[in-house]
Amino acid sequence: MTKKILLLFFVGILCLSVRGPVWAEGENDFWLACSQGDYGKAGNIAKELSANNPAYYALAAICYQNGSEYEQFRIYHNKFQKLSTPDNLKALFAERQTINPDDPQLLLLQGSAAIILPEVGLGDPGPLLQKAAAKLGDNPYLNNYQALNEINKHNYSPVVQKGLQKAIALKKNYPEPYINLALVLAQNKETDKAISLLLDCFNNCPRLPNTAYQNLINLVSSPVPGTIRPYGQQMTVLVPNIKEIYRVKVKTSLSKTPEQLETLAEIFATKGNTALARYLISGIVSTDNSLVSYVQLQIANYEGNFEQAVQISDTLSDNNNLTYARIYEIGNVLFYGKEFKSAIAFYEEALKMMNPDDDEFLTKVYTNLGICYYLDQEYQDALGCFEKVLSMNPQDVNSLIYSGLAYRDLGDKDKALAYLTQALNYIPDADWHQEITNIVNQLKPQ
Repeated sequence: MTKKILLLFFVGILCLSVRGPVWAEGENDFWLACSQGDYGKAGNIAKELSANNPAYYALAAICYQNGSEYEQFRIYHNKFQKLSTPDNLKALFAERQTINPDDPQLLLLQGSAAIILPEVGLGDPGPLLQKAAAKLGDNPYLNNYQALNEINKHNYSPVVQKGLQKAIALKKNYPEPYINLALVLAQNKETDKAISLLLDCFNNCPRLPNTAYQNLINLVSSPVPGTIRPYGQQMTVLVPNIKEIYRVKVKTSLSKTPEQLETLAEIFATKGNTALARYLISGIVSTDNSLVSYVQLQIANYEGNFEQAVQISDTLSDNNNLTYARIYEIGNVLFYGKEFKSAIAFYEEALKMMNPDDDEFLTKVYTNLGICYYLDQEYQDALGCFEKVLSMNPQDVNSLIYSGLAYRDLGDKDKALAYLTQALNYIPDADWHQEITNIVNQLKPQ
């Protein structure tokens, strides 16, 4: 387990658009929402504008990040990387500059994008952020990005700390400056202050990135040996364990925000420390126990108690209070336990809840759902799932292989050969490659 606190890269305050001298109505609305600090609305508008110009996916991602909608950031950052190019985003910035080159929101967006989207190659964000500061004055996003730019240069000075403290004072429910300031404190060997600050972040910010949890774990934990049995496998690994001096402090502080305490317990469970996860969820008072039940399911899974995991899953079927990522993980537990029909039900439930733009999760769910159908000998349903995956990623190895196997079992050797032969181009593992080669050779006319 790494002991270095992870650094979260953030995004800027406002977003741009304009593809010509006359602004589209949606672009005007986008800029208005940004200027008002309504990043959820701005992100939604940018998402719609992306239908005509996929570079707007980057702006949607940035706005969602500003609004602490981290799953939305992940989805639309992925969409930008998949469907657009750095040059397209640079062109959007260039067009906006021809309209209003001194727009502080443009400067702030460019500067923050240079940090959060380094693959675009926008250069040094410092001058852009400095020009924005001359016009914006104190602004929590600007203060955070200026400090973050210095942190990336390994500057952990009091000036940097002051900028982050100012950002927190201006917007107490904005997680990023807490996380960055905790990093600075940790780098300066002020561990207890860093921990207290992160706990304040948990209590003040209703939506948190995964980095906040991981940084807290890295600060309060040390690795200990443990035996885990996930999905029927047994492994001896190092698992994170909260040090005794912090254990009560962490649980007491996060008991004020039960969902975040439950999420922390979930992370410890899936990292293999089931005893600590059980301790963290003990005594939680919550109006909705579905997340506690989910943590208990993962505890049972990692302790190798599959029967108990199945029993808990029965209580969570059709539970829309869990995220679709967690519904998918319940399906995985059942899948690896060969409870294919039950797994199918959870995968299908996840699909009903899923953001249709989440290609990453759609690929995962349809792949596993298709394999379940295949193993349950529902070949046409399996092929339908694999077709959806291959429409998103034509090189998906699992979907190519299982499509070939399904056609083989249906007696269509030509289609089986076509899929399996194509799969051979992408299989990285030598043993797996040889296994599929053997099947291909068996299918070829003698």
